[in-house]
Amino acid sequence: MVDVRFKRLAVSILDTRKLAWYFTHSKRMPRATFYCEVDEEWSSVKRINANNLALFLTDLHNTKFEKFISLLTYILNDLPKYGQLWYNRGPAFPPYSYEQLKEWIHGELTWFFREMFSIGILWDGKKFTPATGTPTLDIEIKSQLETMLSKLGSEYLARYNGALESLLSNKPDSLSQSLGSMVQLLRDVLNKLTEDDVFTEDEKDRGKPTRKAKLKHIVDRSGGLGAETELADSISDVLIDCFSALNKGYHVTTKKDWITILYIFKSTEYLMYYILSQSPNV
Repeated sequence: MVDVRFKRLAVSILDTRKLAWYFTHSKRMPRATFYCEVDEEWSSVKRINANNLALFLTDLHNTKFEKFISLLTYILNDLPKYGQLWYNRGPAFPPYSYEQLKEWIHGELTWFFREMFSIGILWDGKKFTPATGTPTLDIEIKSQLETMLSKLGSEYLARYNGALESLLSNKPDSLSQSLGSMVQLLRDVLNKLTEDDVFTEDEKDRGKPTRKAKLKHIVDRSGGLGAETELADSISDVLIDCFSALNKGYHVTTKKDWITILYIFKSTEYLMYYILSQSPNV
């Protein structure tokens, strides 16, 4: 299954006029892939459409990350060379400079840059670089999270993918919805993992187990970090603080910065991964 983030990336390319022109050009794209030594992979793409492009991008990202970065950097730096096709003042005037064309063309790629950032890659004005952490580790964590959610119940995985779809949509209202969905999913995962647990009265608030108690039960069952009570309490406190921050971040507006929204979403994602990884039955 192709990661939804790469589906969105492929659509952002094909729905952006200048990128679509480059990626579907009979000479430009083959030359770029040859230069970046991924022409063999590109030759397997018999027909350029969103699905095939998403498959190509996914495979290249997951198996040859440095070449993935190199190819997209090459394309963005090569694209302005053909800017006269779209910005031409006529023969009576001197042509626009490369830097002018680069600024104008890249200014039209906001959607594309946003989708690249969603997979952890940032444009610094000259080249693409990993935005945070090690990309292969992020892929591994996401893959394991999907597996664990599926084991917990197919509906949990479906809800996670739904939240991811909302995050990567171009609708401002969906950004708030994606965060709310993730926070609620995190709560429901906690409830599911402790549904058969017996809690003392001291672990309850108004007759219901507290989040801290649920987290403590989960961590206590784990042998990975040792099950000492003091350590479990400390980890629980950190996780509760994360919950509190996530709940504050839920009420976002269209003015909220995309980086802030992505940070909250990824924090929830990693927190969920940690909690599930502490449960021996998932």
